[in-house]
Amino acid sequence: MLKGEETSSIEDSGDFISSMPDDILHHIFSFIPTILAVKTSILSRRWRHAWCETPCLSFHGVETTARVITQTLKSYRALKITSFRLATAYFVTSGEINSWIKLAMSRSVNKLSVSFLNYRCPNFFFLSSSLEQLSVSLAFVICTTVSWKSLRSLTLSSCIFSYGEPIANILSGCPILETLELIYCRGLPRRLDLSKSLSLRRFEIRFSFQSSYVEIIAPQIHYLKLTISEEQCTLVDVSSVIEASLEICIHENFLPVADFVQIMVLKMLEQLKM
Repeated sequence: MLKGEETSSIEDSGDFISSMPDDILHHIFSFIPTILAVKTSILSRRWRHAWCETPCLSFHGVETTARVITQTLKSYRALKITSFRLATAYFVTSGEINSWIKLAMSRSVNKLSVSFLNYRCPNFFFLSSSLEQLSVSLAFVICTTVSWKSLRSLTLSSCIFSYGEPIANILSGCPILETLELIYCRGLPRRLDLSKSLSLRRFEIRFSFQSSYVEIIAPQIHYLKLTISEEQCTLVDVSSVIEASLEICIHENFLPVADFVQIMVLKMLEQLKM
């Protein structure tokens, strides 16, 4: 049978989906929540168990309850997870979250995104040789020992740092970190020294109105993005910056102090010229 005739035969049979190789099916699943991928099993017998082997898992949205996530993962069979996203508005226990993250780490997950209100990251969370990209939101970050030897990109959003020096510990445990984003985090150290992170090239930090004053030392970074409110930040050393973005948010109570804001901006620009 000629190739054109074979294609026509598949289309005539009305089961073109069944002819797709696993790689294509898994690629399609990577663009949708896993719960929807599971529901596609009704489309074709060929699709019935295809989602069980997809390397990309994403649990978020209104249908994502703890029970649904747990039941779904019981049927999951892939030995390798490349991407794992966890976020739900429903109440879940720390034990449930930890079991899901342990599963991902046991499958050598490369890209992990976790967003749970008031979740306290456990010790095992900071020990992974496979993680390359990590995003954590709304969590308490308390750590002493960190070993993310393969991590290249880290985003911490609306997190609370406490006890000891979590930022310093994280940086020392990420020897090849290239991108660091600190978004509306609380409990940052007064002196944020990134100089020992020799691979770090991109740094973004956003301050909320309640954030405290921070000095930034990052002589090796090439890209810097700052979102600040009033005088919350001083650039001590950013001598290698090639591209910078400054966004200054002024509270309505501080609108009359235009001269103050101008002086602050000029100081930062002077540092960026060095």
